[in-house]
Amino acid sequence: MLRITGYSDVYSLHPGDTVKFYVNSEKGEGYQADIVRLIHGDTNPEGPGFKEEVKKTPVSGK
Repeated sequence: MLRITGYSDVYSLHPGDTVKFYVNSEKGEGYQADIVRLIHGDTNPEGPGFKEEVKKTPVSGK
């Protein structure tokens, strides 16, 4: 069972749009949050591989 879950209120955005992020920590545990731009989500070893770009935001960190 996941003890820490997070999600956003939208799946995709356009420049200038607003997004809200929600995190639930079942036992009040600490967590680290990073906002990333998913460039490619393919984890197939024969594919291009998983690629993401970390974005610095006010919510980044522990």
